[in-house]
Amino acid sequence: MVSIIMPVFNAQMYMRETIDSVLAQSYSDLELIIVNDGSTDESLSIALEYEAIDSRVKVITQTNMGVSCARNIGVGEAKGEYIVFIDADDLLAEDMIELLFSTANNNKADVVSCGAGVISDGKLIREEFGTNRFVKFNHREALEFFLKGKKVNIGVWSKIFSRDIAKQIQFREGIRINEDKLYIFDALMISNTFILNDVTKYYYMKREGSATTRKFDERWFDSLLVADEIRRRIDTEQRELNVFARVNMVKAYYWVLLLFYKNPWAIKQYNDKYREVISVIKKNTSIDIYRYLTRNMIINISLLKLSAVLLERIKVKR
Repeated sequence: MVSIIMPVFNAQMYMRETIDSVLAQSYSDLELIIVNDGSTDESLSIALEYEAIDSRVKVITQTNMGVSCARNIGVGEAKGEYIVFIDADDLLAEDMIELLFSTANNNKADVVSCGAGVISDGKLIREEFGTNRFVKFNHREALEFFLKGKKVNIGVWSKIFSRDIAKQIQFREGIRINEDKLYIFDALMISNTFILNDVTKYYYMKREGSATTRKFDERWFDSLLVADEIRRRIDTEQRELNVFARVNMVKAYYWVLLLFYKNPWAIKQYNDKYREVISVIKKNTSIDIYRYLTRNMIINISLLKLSAVLLERIKVKR
């Protein structure tokens, strides 16, 4: 059995289509655990409606405690050998669960990921992940692939986790951005085999006002906490991968730096954090990680370092 966990918060406009795409899966030995996270619209009523007509649907309700808590509760109730997480406004291809389950089961994999695409009005806009590659990674290879972050899907949706892995880790409550990334990292740290079966089977919508489409938001600082935690764990437990942990951290800080540059007002409002971001980037970039950065990143980081040197020379001359 596969347990599919779907947190819901005020998703009445979209959740029916999502639930229908789950219940129509070609692989039918599944349970759908809907965790109502304190919705104030008709989401709970819709969930209970499906629970009444399909024995595979189970509804849990809680006060609004956030998506991480909702997912953790769902895992605690899951009965399946494998666990899948989905969002309440996304769609699954009819054979997504079958693909993930068969890939995991046939290869004794702990984690399997498929491709994902962006949809609007029911039409595929673009495939953000969907290279049609099939790659089997061992423990070290999976961590290196993840940390390099090149064309890596860091959402927990579009993945299947073995029960043994999912029961050993939890989503970190209180982290508002990149909580998925930290969960996947935690999973890979205790996994033996990760498979990328990169066929597009999961479809999501980026909506205005979501954390990923909004301009500057202090919640993005949480992504720095995630990068720091990953670096700390690697330094402690997998030191041979240190260079890749630094690559991951520099990319996270660089992304926040770009957000600052696109929103100059934020530099003044969060000046201490802005200076910290620049400092971390400067201290952690060296020749050994440049090979893993894009050309634009290398140029911009080099300019950052050069500007600091020039500023220091000006101070000395004065």
